[in-house]
Amino acid sequence: MGIQDDDVVVMARDKVLKSPDQIQFAVLERSGEISVIEAEEQ
Repeated sequence: MGIQDDDVVVMARDKVLKSPDQIQFAVLERSGEISVIEAEEQ
């Protein structure tokens, strides 16, 4: 099972990230939840 781009975008919105460029990576947890890790600002 993989993570779909749309699923990651939904989780990013929940974390108030406005652009996919702000996402460092996404993790599919054992519970089925997707954790989105914000990229560091440069």
